[in-house]
Formats: sequence, structure tokens, C-alpha cells
Amino acid sequence: MFSSPFPYRVQTLWRTRLLLCCFPIALLDGFFYFLHSTLFWSIFTLWAILFFMLYGLYFPLLYRSLSYQITDRYIRLHKGALFRCENMIYIENIQYLTLSQTPLQRLFGLATLHITAAGGSLRLAGLEEDAVQAIRWEITLRMEEISHGE
Repeated sequence: MFSSPFPYRVQTLWRTRLLLCCFPIALLDGFFYFLHSTLFWSIFTLWAILFFMLYGLYFPLLYRSLSYQITDRYIRLHKGALFRCENMIYIENIQYLTLSQTPLQRLFGLATLHITAAGGSLRLAGLEEDAVQAIRWEITLRMEEISHGE
């Protein structure tokens, strides 16, 4: 069995993405300051509340709920801050594995492993690059063991 927690840097990545998404909203909201200050304060209050809810509550809850497990037979991903979700793929059904990185993930030393199987897919996003390579190698070895065992 192979299991490991997600690195804490994944939370920093999520928060950086949030900041990048909120920046254009803040700029657009600033134009309303001179035109209509009530509209400015309404929009500012709404997006500030949303920002701090995501930044301070949702992302830490989501991070604590993330875990994965790799056994001889399956790969399981637990996630969900508000609603718990468990995804599982049997190793014998895996068709291919894909490694990807966004520019922000590369900056933080993180990567995503996409696991595609017959009937579904699984995405392990926000793992360290070395961990993704090790997981991909481990899954490949187990896939070969299963194919040679039949």
C-alpha cells in the first residue's frame, strides 16, 4: 500500500490562483468608485466576503480532506470540504497515465497525475513532482504485474 498526504504548498497554489482571479474583479470594481460609490461598496463587500471565505475556511477544509491511497488492486482519492467524495479506480482497468503541470504548479514544484481507466478517470492534482513520478512508476509496475499474472 502506498499512501501519502498532499504537500502543504498546494494550499499556497490555490490561494495564489484565488488572488489572480480576484485581481481583475478588484480593478473593475475600482472604476465604480467614482461613478457610483454605493455600487462600489456593494461589490467590494461581496467579493471580499467570498475571498476570505475561500481563503480562510474552504481551502484549509479542502486540504485537510484530501488523501489518496494506492493498494495492489485500486487507487482511491478522498476529497471534499463540504461534501465528502471518494473516487476509486481499479488498477486492472487503467488505460493510460498522463502527467501535467501548469505554469503556477511548476513554480511551486507541483504536478498533476491524470489516471484514465475504462469507465472513468481520476486526477491527483497538487502533488510534488517527485511523488507524481514515483506514483506513476508504482502504478505502471502494478499494471504489468496484473497483466502478466493473467
